[in-house]
Amino acid sequence: HDKSFITKIISSVLWKVQGRQANPNLTVTVSKRMSAYVQQRMEINNILEVPTCTSLDVFKPKQETSRKYFTYLGSGAGWQAIDLLEKVWYEIHRQNPAVLFRVISRDARCKMLGNRIPASNIEFVQSSDFSVVASYLHEAEAGFLIRRDSIVNRVCFPTKLGEYLASGSWVVSSKIDWDLAEYFSQYNIGLLVDPESNPVNMAAEILSYRQKVLNNPASLNIE
Repeated sequence: HDKSFITKIISSVLWKVQGRQANPNLTVTVSKRMSAYVQQRMEINNILEVPTCTSLDVFKPKQETSRKYFTYLGSGAGWQAIDLLEKVWYEIHRQNPAVLFRVISRDARCKMLGNRIPASNIEFVQSSDFSVVASYLHEAEAGFLIRRDSIVNRVCFPTKLGEYLASGSWVVSSKIDWDLAEYFSQYNIGLLVDPESNPVNMAAEILSYRQKVLNNPASLNIE
């Protein structure tokens, strides 16, 4: 996510060096867009896409659970757009103070998500045990995966998408040119929002979608 000129030069040189040295029988990537990018940069063939996935035994939804949290799972790395999510969550809280939020992370940078939300409306939890993380996600009403449009995000396939869906929550993600968008268009798994939109409008759109789900839970295709 560093867009400086020097970083771009270093990156370009590294790609060329790797391309000249590489002669793999098979190259595995996590997305179709990553495959295209690798082929463009390194001029190699025999590329296979294997999107990241999750264990359905661990993250499968429970029959009886109380879904009450807008949830974020992950780190506070630059490409995660935590600063943008903070703005969106604050606007959601401002428009509907009854909404509860949960952050599942061991990264202290994620604390900023509670900067403007009362402590009574947001909680921070963490664990390195997948079964514990799954138990937190079983209480998620919606999982958040909002990213800005950048090359890092266009070629990625975040693990949290599968974990959110396997746990039975719908997902709020970004309307950008990445493989994830195809899942939202093909299946009814949640809402895509424009990351360049005003956070006030994004919050209103999310709350409106939430109401539609509450009115008709069977409309989702996440089980």
